[in-house]
Amino acid sequence: MMSTTSKRKKSRFQDLFFIRRFPKREVPDTWERPENDSEYSAMLEYEDFLTLHFEGDKEQKYPVVVRDLRDLDEHLLPTFFEFSQKSKYFQNMFYSYQWLFIVGTFLATVLGICTTYAFNTPEALNSIPFKVVTLFTSLVSAIIAAFTALANRRQPQRRWAMSRRAAEELRQNYFIYLSHLAPYNQSNRLDLLRSRVVELKDLEEQDV
Repeated sequence: MMSTTSKRKKSRFQDLFFIRRFPKREVPDTWERPENDSEYSAMLEYEDFLTLHFEGDKEQKYPVVVRDLRDLDEHLLPTFFEFSQKSKYFQNMFYSYQWLFIVGTFLATVLGICTTYAFNTPEALNSIPFKVVTLFTSLVSAIIAAFTALANRRQPQRRWAMSRRAAEELRQNYFIYLSHLAPYNQSNRLDLLRSRVVELKDLEEQDV
């Protein structure tokens, strides 16, 4: 009972906005398929995909479903997870810059206010503490400006959105392919799937 309560409290704490938006230390920009099949199946379930695990003779009963799942596992899912991982990487980068901006701007504002009220006499303006605080404020402002330029150059928010959009479009194609809906209701449906995956990869590379 105690452990359940602690887990509930922990989950509520983790759902707080500033906790969810706090950047993580290391988020890789590439995806590697887990060697353990159970870990890979867990990833599929987490993303609401179907797994290739069939019990008994169900694999023989549903050959079309099995074939479709294998096609998707080979040609679509690796690219989906690549896009999804890139999205998480740029999302974390964007959060990192935002936290730096917030903390840096707050610190520069506090220093500016303290300087104004603490050194409000001619004698204080020529003192060493005033010069130190002024220098530190300028340093903080310069760091903020440098990270702003870096963020504008790397465009993490835009690249996060582009990678996520591509991943969600692949997710949509995943279920359309399974449902045999247009355009995947033709005899060359696998070729169409491959072409769509390649097209999305090319678009994503062009937008970088």
